[in-house]
Amino acid sequence: MKTLKKVLTLVIAIAAFYSVANFGFATVKANAAGPSISYVTHVQDYGWQGVVANGTVSGTSGESKRLEAICIGVGGVNDLGVTYQTHVENYGWLDW
Repeated sequence: MKTLKKVLTLVIAIAAFYSVANFGFATVKANAAGPSISYVTHVQDYGWQGVVANGTVSGTSGESKRLEAICIGVGGVNDLGVTYQTHVENYGWLDW
């Protein structure tokens, strides 16, 4: 389980670095009311999807495709982070 967590952490770190350089989170602007959250997902067989924000669906629905990675960015405020939890096939929900 510790090895899996290390691998997931590494994948997320690489995805975060890659996203800053290539996905253009800066193009998703915060709304006037406050913070904005943008994200991009990697879907089984499809690869990286486009950047979406603020509750817009990313990934697939009804296609039985895995969400293999997600990269999350926060805009519109300083010093704000994101807390998330993942469900991993054959392992279930991992700790926060």
